[in-house]
Formats: sequence, structure tokens, C-alpha cells
Amino acid sequence: MAASLWLVAAGAVNTVVASEGFACPRGLYVLDSQGSTTNINGVSMRDANIRTNAFVTGYALRADWSTMEPVQDQFDFTLIDWNVRRLAAGGKKLSFLFINTDPAWVAQSPGVTTWYDASLGRNRAVPWDALLLTRFETFLHALAEHTIDGVKFKDHPVLAVVNAGLPGAKLAIRDPSPMFLRDLTGYSRANLTDAVRRSLRAAVTNFPTKFVQTGFWPVADTQNSPTLWEELRQSILSEFNGVTRPRVGFWMENLSASRLTPEQEPVIGKPVTTFGGPLYLSQTNTWANFQALTSWLRPFNNYDASVTNATPGDGISYAFGTYGSTYFELYVSDIDALAYRDELTRWQSRLTAGAPQLQLQATNNADLILRWDRAAPLTVVESATNCAGPFLPGAFLTNRLEWTNVAAGSAGVNIFFRVRQPE
Repeated sequence: MAASLWLVAAGAVNTVVASEGFACPRGLYVLDSQGSTTNINGVSMRDANIRTNAFVTGYALRADWSTMEPVQDQFDFTLIDWNVRRLAAGGKKLSFLFINTDPAWVAQSPGVTTWYDASLGRNRAVPWDALLLTRFETFLHALAEHTIDGVKFKDHPVLAVVNAGLPGAKLAIRDPSPMFLRDLTGYSRANLTDAVRRSLRAAVTNFPTKFVQTGFWPVADTQNSPTLWEELRQSILSEFNGVTRPRVGFWMENLSASRLTPEQEPVIGKPVTTFGGPLYLSQTNTWANFQALTSWLRPFNNYDASVTNATPGDGISYAFGTYGSTYFELYVSDIDALAYRDELTRWQSRLTAGAPQLQLQATNNADLILRWDRAAPLTVVESATNCAGPFLPGAFLTNRLEWTNVAAGSAGVNIFFRVRQPE
């Protein structure tokens, strides 16, 4: 069932078996920084934040295309080699975030359509420029085929996740502030859609056994129905569907959570589901993952109000319950904070368990109470007397974590429950 969120079968009242509709990245990853234990040829190895804590799955390394291909067809993957070897020694995984700020030489090539990036103070190629996309494909292929101690990077067991982004934009399907994608030379929905799908196609083709995800913000143009981001979302999901092509997951770097006072409910989590629409609406088709907006212990960029009185666990709980997220990139100050260690340990165990946590309880009056550990926008619970079905239609529940089947738990009767997203 392509639309299933997860599947539950319960027999003899006290047995629960769960399986997910699709595999997804899992665990807690430490986000890198400019900090380094060493520089090689003047380049920071960005490895100072690598941690070997038991509750850490791995390391989220942001690597710049300009650093790895400073001159056309001259590749330098020292940064990758260094971090892969360090992570292998510590038994940790790598989440590779491709910072695809295209090298200056791309925009300087004859015939390239460019826009001026004020943040960099130079011209850049527009995302749909033919040469940019060709060079992006060439680069990803070279990276995938690069060998580290005899193993190709695309096959290396340390590598778990590849975040490919969209070349020519803001690291993602995202307006390259202060510009808008719709205002770049040559923009059309067809051109942008082709660029997005072509870049993602290059990622899944070159890294076919790894999780590939891309940042996805609610981009817009002058057409309101459908919105630009919704048309892009449907186009991506139709091609990268887990059947004809591997799934592509969605990602954002702005997860936060705060409280009005310490321990006071509710948790005020962000992004809200309207801003996070591409992720929120896709959670039954693919995964939705997050990087923290800032550190809860040491907030920066005036983001204090976004995390006040809360903890990383609050942020994880919000994204897990609202978006179904099972993968998080956190700042090293939060990873190192003793005050957060217990909750991060609990969340790491929960995130990497492999399937949603489910409970089935029989009450004294023979009612059965089925509980699951994350809300969905809409959930339907169905039951059958045989695991092969047929399953009887059940109630539609909105953002619910519990359902009671009245007087169903009679002794010796097997009942199978299915919790899913409606078609």
C-alpha cells in the first residue's frame, strides 16, 4: 500500500509486529563547523565537531563544490577522505551535505546565463543553465567514483546520506535571497522543474544505494494554483517514487522549539506546517528531515526566542510527531551539553529502533486500546480476524495517538489492526 504510513498486526491481544512503508535515514548527527583539527593545503578539514558518543549516529559534513573542483576537471577530495577515515575509525556514519555554491569558473564560461549573488559578490549560473547542470553531473560522478582506501565513495559503508541540493540556487529548492527564483533570467516552471529533476536524477544515479535528500522550501511565483512548490513536489514524488527510481527525501535547516516558561506546555515548534508544507504533505510518500535552526544551549543569529525555555528533545519531539522525522542534525554545543544527554540518548534509541513504537493494551472490560507514538495529519485504523484481511473500514482520526476498540479483546480471539494513511 503506497499510501501507508506504517502497518500494524496484533494477534492474541499481546503481540505487536510493525513495519514501515519505506526505509529512511535515522538518528542524531552532529553538524560540522569551520573548526578543524588540521588544515591541508590551506583548507580546513571541518572535523573538529566529530563526536563518538553512543547516542550519536554520525556527522553532517558540509562540503563546498568550489573547494573540491577549484578548476574545471581538477578534483580535490581531500576533505572527504579525511572525514571518512576519521568517522570509520570511530564507528560513525557520514551525512554529506553538498554546498553547491558553484565554482566561479562556471559563471565565467562562455554562454552561461548568470545572476548576481550579492552575498558572494559575484555572478553565478542560473539553476537551469545547461553548462551548470552538465558540470554538476560531471562533478557528482567524479565524487561517486572517487576511491578511499580502495572503496568507491558511492559504496563506502561510512556514507549514509547525500544531500544534493539544487546548483545555482541557495543550497536547495529555495529562493537565493535577496533574489527570487522566479526573477532569474530564463525562469519558467518547466525550466526550474527540469533543473530540479535533473540534479536529483544525477544524485540517485551516482549514489544508488544511499539515502538522497534535498532541501525544499515553499517557493512561489505569480501563479497561485497550483503553487510552484506544490507542482514541484508532485513532480519529484512522481519520478522518485521508490519503484521506478529511488525515493528522494526532503529536508529543512530551520527546526526550533520553545516554551513560554520552562516545562510549560505546549511546545511551540517550528516550522509550522504551512511553511513546512513540502515536508508535511509528503510524509507518507517520503521522509522529512531537519537540521536545527540554532543551538538550544547557545543560540546565535538572534534566534534566542525560537528556543527559549526548551531543549533539543522538544524540537525532536515536535518534528517526529508533526512531520514523522527520524533524522536530525544538531549543533555540537547541544551534543556536548550534559543537561541534554539523557533525552538525546532516549531519542537516539527511539529514532533508530526501525519502526514506530506501538502499544496494545487490553482493559478489564475487554476493550482494546491501540497506541502509537506519532501523530499523522489523518489516520485510519482498520481491523481483521486474519492478517491477510479483509480489513474492515475503521474510524478516521485527526492527529491522534490512540484508538479504542470497544469489547474486542475476548479471550482466545485474534484481532489484527492496521494503522495507515488513507489513500
